[in-house]
Amino acid sequence: MLNACWACSFALTSAAAAGPPSLLANGGFEMPALAAGAFRYAPKQGQWIFGPGAGISGNDSAFTAGNPPAREGRQVAFLQNAGSIQQLVYLALPGYYGLDLKSAQRANLSYPAPAQTIRLLVDGATVGDYRPPTTGYANAYRTFYAPAGIHSITLSGLARAGDQTAFVDDVGLNRRSWGFWDPGLVDGAVKSAYLTPTKGTREDPLSLPTPCLWADADPLLIPNNTCSPQPSAYSSSFPFWENTTWDSDARHWAFVVNNEPTQNLCNPGAPDLSIPRSSPGSGIAGFVVLRDSGETFNRAHLVLDQTAGTNPCRGGITFMAFGAQANRGNVDPIVALNPRSAPSTIAFTAKLWAFEPDSPSWFRLVLLTGWPDASGRWVPRQIQLNLFGGGLDGFLDRHWNWPVQDNLFPHGGADIAIVDANIASRMCGIDLPLLMTAGEEIAYTINIDSLFRCVSDHDGFSDRMPSTPDLAVYGVHWAVENAAPPTVAVPGAIWVSVHGMRTF
Repeated sequence: MLNACWACSFALTSAAAAGPPSLLANGGFEMPALAAGAFRYAPKQGQWIFGPGAGISGNDSAFTAGNPPAREGRQVAFLQNAGSIQQLVYLALPGYYGLDLKSAQRANLSYPAPAQTIRLLVDGATVGDYRPPTTGYANAYRTFYAPAGIHSITLSGLARAGDQTAFVDDVGLNRRSWGFWDPGLVDGAVKSAYLTPTKGTREDPLSLPTPCLWADADPLLIPNNTCSPQPSAYSSSFPFWENTTWDSDARHWAFVVNNEPTQNLCNPGAPDLSIPRSSPGSGIAGFVVLRDSGETFNRAHLVLDQTAGTNPCRGGITFMAFGAQANRGNVDPIVALNPRSAPSTIAFTAKLWAFEPDSPSWFRLVLLTGWPDASGRWVPRQIQLNLFGGGLDGFLDRHWNWPVQDNLFPHGGADIAIVDANIASRMCGIDLPLLMTAGEEIAYTINIDSLFRCVSDHDGFSDRMPSTPDLAVYGVHWAVENAAPPTVAVPGAIWVSVHGMRTF
């Protein structure tokens, strides 16, 4: 068993500072000013256009009496059933923009109703959906690319039956920057892959199903990766939540921990959180952000240890990842392919502390982006770059199905290129050494644009990388994975850390 014992806690801290003024007008819905306790459908004012079923409400109205006060000012917008609000906005520069808002489900209904879902559309095209988790106001973030010019920003309810209402407040639109929200891991705040602390429970079930990208007979499909149905709800006592604190206003690093395949019925929790996180050395999946003795910086430690035989799924393949993801705490894209006005290179330091010899363990850098296929269908693309010499992959193009919404990894699935660092070094003419020995530490500098282009040119993806300027890489994650008997002969165990991440 790996010797990885600390008396430590899961680091979760501060919120990001307030950003620049919003490009949207009247984002708090304070105009027109209503009398105390009043509400109005389709108010006439010069910024937002209200469709049928949408309007504004003050605090303590027949709509809002069961909810907390507005988060900004004293009024909110309401989206009842298919109600929508729209505003035209001029964007002076092309680039990535982010819509931030606070929203809540209506509380004071006289009968139970399903939860309302809010859809963001830009120029009529769907950017993403968000379902407020509770009747308290929670933050939501959505990022999209837009050329310069006039654009329509629409928030629309998706409910079509009953009386389902969500409230929206403090809506902001700003041009996004690039890079890690927390360069160097100074803050170290970490949350799960889901946007709410109750996601996957009966009070806040997963959004299912998402159509899978690939047919079960696809020759490139990862073995046993059929588009199987998965539960939408799990026990509210799932132990992952028992050792975390939740602050929906804070930027954060994203964390996932899984038994693969996720549809194993022996898993106690939701996909991306299907086994508990423990302190390193006390369970199968140990994770912590801390400052080691004598050092002046934080490290994120990832420890998978199946030698104790405590996996709830016999022979389970464990996967744990930590990283930065737009719309999951980082808000901004990290780097760009075909860069024009964005960074394209990441740097970080990784240390291999220990591993079980001859065990099937991996340490990978996972990079997420996307581009259309030949038919015009948008396909998420992923590189899994193996940095550990104890488990080697070679060079592969694989297809992966993922029928779960509302979590970190791409809805529907992805086209995945899997490549070992030594192969990428030789094939692409870049310096990507493998971690090989316990105690070894390597400072990596990786041009992500060059890596994607090289992998694409060598048929690592089913469709070649396009020339789209500033194509966003929206996820950068460090992942460990291993297996246990009887799936493999030797139980997996690996301990790595990462720190010093930055972009340029």
